[in-house]
Amino acid sequence: MQARKRFPKEGKVVRTAIGLERVLAVDIFRERVTLQAESGDARVVALERLTSELEAAAGGGPSGA
Repeated sequence: MQARKRFPKEGKVVRTAIGLERVLAVDIFRERVTLQAESGDARVVALERLTSELEAAAGGGPSGA
């Protein structure tokens, strides 16, 4: 149960490096999240990478300037 709390909920829309994406599925055992962009393209990312993308999109990551 503790591991599940680290993942976004299925159906939630999150802002990533690509833009807005919907969480389609989570795999807590492999620590992966399946996302779908507004264009319909789906991708699977590691939880660690997704967390980094979310922080960067929120302005908490390295500056691009």
